[in-house]
Amino acid sequence: MDWKNDEVLKNLIEKGKESGSLTYDDLNAALPEGASDPDRHDIDVILPPSGHQRRPHWLELGGARQTRVISSDMCQRQFPCVVEARFANESDDAVPADRYVLLVDNIMNSLYLWPGEYKFTSRDREGRKLSERRVTVGKPDS
Repeated sequence: MDWKNDEVLKNLIEKGKESGSLTYDDLNAALPEGASDPDRHDIDVILPPSGHQRRPHWLELGGARQTRVISSDMCQRQFPCVVEARFANESDDAVPADRYVLLVDNIMNSLYLWPGEYKFTSRDREGRKLSERRVTVGKPDS
């Protein structure tokens, strides 16, 4: 899917630009099923695009969290696709430690995570699981 030609996403972006915010209903209409659910959590932080398609470094919280690279390969050419990191011992409906929505192929970005064992899961627009992998985040070097 080409996000530039996806009318749902184009309309969502335009509405956000015009009003300066989006509601849960706006997000739920455009994101994969279950990616944003106000019955499960109370806040979504939607960051503005930065200069090089990367997330802001302040998300490291002074070195307490570390980055782990994700790529659109996890999406198996199904876009948009949400990649979520949950602690490995948590269920699939637990609130993710971090998440990122990938809109196009051949891109990479980072999730910011506390030390621990994680399960990275990617899902398509309908909420179907596309891939899953285990990741270990060690403690930062002192």
